[in-house]
Amino acid sequence: MTDQPDVIDATRHMDPDGSIVLSARLLGRVVVRKLESSEHVHISFAGMRGLPSSYFNELLQMIVSTLKTKDLCERVKFEFDSPVQVQVFERSLAALRQDAA
Repeated sequence: MTDQPDVIDATRHMDPDGSIVLSARLLGRVVVRKLESSEHVHISFAGMRGLPSSYFNELLQMIVSTLKTKDLCERVKFEFDSPVQVQVFERSLAALRQDAA
């Protein structure tokens, strides 16, 4: 595994029909594949305004299906576009952790 984090631009993994859930799954598949060969992955949400909790819920579920919840924030770095995006993400992450407990 490499130590250099791979940066994934989330805008490049959007469903062409505009489905939020399918977009999260597209990104989730890329993240899971990268985690197989890299110790750390960096996801940039720059330019992606208005992402709902359903997007982050789906994305996080896909990632933790192959990665322990406790390892998530150690191996995956999230770069957000706005403070609102951070709040929505943190609610999804808190729900995921509560479900895992």
